[in-house]
Amino acid sequence: RTAEEEKKEFTRKPLDLLFEKYSLTSREGLLLTEKMWIELFNFGILEQEEITESFDNSKYFVVESPKEWIPLWHYHELEDDDFKERLKLVVNNFNNNEYKEHEVLLHVVGILLRLSKLKLYDKSSIEIVNKAKDNIDKNLEILEKNIHKDLEYSSFGLGYMEAETDELIEVKDYLLYKTHESINNNLEDIGIELIDLLNDNNYEEFKNELSESFVNNLQELPIFSKIDVGSFFNTILNIKHSTLRRILPTIEKRYSQATINELLVDELEFWHEFEKLLDKELPKREKTLKGVWLNILKDRVKGKIIDKLQKAKDNKALNQTDETVG
Repeated sequence: RTAEEEKKEFTRKPLDLLFEKYSLTSREGLLLTEKMWIELFNFGILEQEEITESFDNSKYFVVESPKEWIPLWHYHELEDDDFKERLKLVVNNFNNNEYKEHEVLLHVVGILLRLSKLKLYDKSSIEIVNKAKDNIDKNLEILEKNIHKDLEYSSFGLGYMEAETDELIEVKDYLLYKTHESINNNLEDIGIELIDLLNDNNYEEFKNELSESFVNNLQELPIFSKIDVGSFFNTILNIKHSTLRRILPTIEKRYSQATINELLVDELEFWHEFEKLLDKELPKREKTLKGVWLNILKDRVKGKIIDKLQKAKDNKALNQTDETVG
């Protein structure tokens, strides 16, 4: 086989191989999304809510969906007059920027790209992509509150049409880039909010904002590089020991992955400065419980944060060198 054939074989998705082997049905007739089929064969279980949603939105069950674009997802089941009316409605909503949820936007863009390819919609793929980007720019405030750190290949129990085409990938990449850019521009304000939460000993909300919520996606963004290290340090000195005990694992969790997100390397300087402040403060806190906690904090900041970030920084520099040489 040629190298190109081997590359194509290697990059095929698991479901491609599954369909070749078993010839279960056509992709258009799937009751479950491709992602769900893969999960089923890998793990043998599926969430009931996902199954119900997928069934409800399939061509076998959907009659009059409250989401006007869903029947158009099943365009091949429609009669011509019905198709034209539904397409007109969806296009009108798309042009008027009615689709503000990112999952819905991706579905609509994928549908229009497919219909354009089939010459059932008179706009070109370039025009569709440009309009999608324009809508994204207008909806950043809404999108940044709802965007996920990664975009799946499906939602509402339906796979995105044209998911692997350059056009939809371009829209998805633009959506993530612009949303994260908008969030990044607000990191200083978010950092102040985090310090306020700590000052109030509001651990649960601090934990939610920093490591669990998709609202600001802070687990993927260098929030500490935008926080004033002096203000943060003074807050650490003043919070309750019980709060300090609980926030340590939450902060360390950001750096616990085997491969740290390269963006977090920007936080290294913050933690170096924080360590220096600890060194200055420790002699003043000898023979106190606060001193015990600060010593614990120093050891964990060094071993679980600084050392890992330094390693990630070194690896990043090495990779850039390899790319330059290559």
